[in-house]
Amino acid sequence: MTEKFQELTGKTLTPAENGNIQFVFDGSVAENGYRLSIAQEKTTITAADLRGFVMAVENFLKLIDGDTIPACDIQDAPFMEFRGVHLFMPSMAQMDFAKRLIKYILSPSGYNYVILEMGASMRFDSHPE
Repeated sequence: MTEKFQELTGKTLTPAENGNIQFVFDGSVAENGYRLSIAQEKTTITAADLRGFVMAVENFLKLIDGDTIPACDIQDAPFMEFRGVHLFMPSMAQMDFAKRLIKYILSPSGYNYVILEMGASMRFDSHPE
């Protein structure tokens, strides 16, 4: 989150002793879902599991507009459990692009699985046969 926040805003997040962003695990939230409550005095991100937190943080980052984040209450949960994409394994030259694709396009879009297909044309130096 801190790296992405810095890329989006040009600012650095630093831990504060009395911070106003609170992360809460709560089993009453739907699986992979979350509640995001943003108020002037405190932001609360509530989820039942890690995937819910990831989606909440992604949507929190989307709300940043310059130096402000609008006050709001959002409750969301995925319609389907499996939301995946099938990709061919990128070459080493394309690996940075593939990582950015996952980080900045697929994850914020709600995908939770990436299926990587390894092509038959890969070279295995240890077992060339």
